[in-house]
Amino acid sequence: MRKGGAWVPFALSLAALAILSAAIDCNDVTNALYPCFNYVINGGTPPPQCCSSVSALKQSAATTADRQTVCNCLQQLAGQASPSMMSNAGKLPGMCGVNIGFTISTSTNCQT
Repeated sequence: MRKGGAWVPFALSLAALAILSAAIDCNDVTNALYPCFNYVINGGTPPPQCCSSVSALKQSAATTADRQTVCNCLQQLAGQASPSMMSNAGKLPGMCGVNIGFTISTSTNCQT
């Protein structure tokens, strides 16, 4: 038997597990919500690809830590938004029929 041969499948399994459980970061959130930027800026009706992105982002944030990261990222984006943009962003989940579990606001407590 080759030396260290048993470690190869184990190492590959760990690598696959790391990929499957990769944490969400703010770049992921920003990229996922890119189709929504025009709606947030101008209002109106969010396009279907925006709502699909909101739904996909919610589904990908499967852990408490992921949801807290998404909340914190949205809170950072909210801090850069005008009042009208904040209003549109706050309405976005409801307009898309997606319950994200928190309000998009600079005052949201993302730790709960």
